[in-house]
Amino acid sequence: MATMSSRVYDALRAINVPHDEARAIANQLDEQETVLTAVRADTVVVKWMVGTNVVLTIALLSAVGTMYLKLVDLALQVGTLAGALHP
Repeated sequence: MATMSSRVYDALRAINVPHDEARAIANQLDEQETVLTAVRADTVVVKWMVGTNVVLTIALLSAVGTMYLKLVDLALQVGTLAGALHP
């Protein structure tokens, strides 16, 4: 038994919970802690994935915005040039 579950076991025994039931509850807490640890590890991976996705999305939107501004500038230059050629 891990330290936390042994403390739970001792607390349950202190309030007169039968030995078998106290041991079963403490073991169940150990299993839940193992599952929780795995979920926490998965959460770290998901956080990195989301963070990377956000950074790449911002970079892509920035590049698209820059291209759009250049396209608008080019369109204005073409419009100015066309106006000068055909008065």
